[in-house]
Amino acid sequence: MYAIKGVYDGNCFRLEEPVPVKEEYEVAITFIEPVKRSQENIFYFFNTWDDEDIENVGQVIAERRSFTLGIIHTNIS
Repeated sequence: MYAIKGVYDGNCFRLEEPVPVKEEYEVAITFIEPVKRSQENIFYFFNTWDDEDIENVGQVIAERRSFTLGIIHTNIS
């Protein structure tokens, strides 16, 4: 049995680790807890940042959110 960390965004599963197998496998998906997006709240605690600082931190947050080693599309309605 293998466990792979990932995030479900309501449409797709984004894997955060490489898949350790190549062949077809039966899988069980467990939803652990909602993702907390607390990184964006950092902007509210530091009112001394200029626009460039906020943009730079925003880019880092966006890059980390979009980081994925694979996307699995689902047709869940």
